[in-house]
Amino acid sequence: MFKKKDYPAALDQYLKAVEVDPKHGNSYNNIANLYYMGKQYDKAREYLEKAEANGAKVNPAFKQAVDKALNK
Repeated sequence: MFKKKDYPAALDQYLKAVEVDPKHGNSYNNIANLYYMGKQYDKAREYLEKAEANGAKVNPAFKQAVDKALNK
């Protein structure tokens, strides 16, 4: 869905994925990206933290961009 630029459907699918497997760090990272794209920076930061907590490698530049958007 993401590649087709159907972002609402992609978000829905990633959220379902973490319901099925709460330890799927890459899904949390993708959720964070989608929230960031939608300018929902608080949610983006929340899901970045979940991504890191579940072993996903988070791009430091992306993390910095989210923090900058939140004025941290």
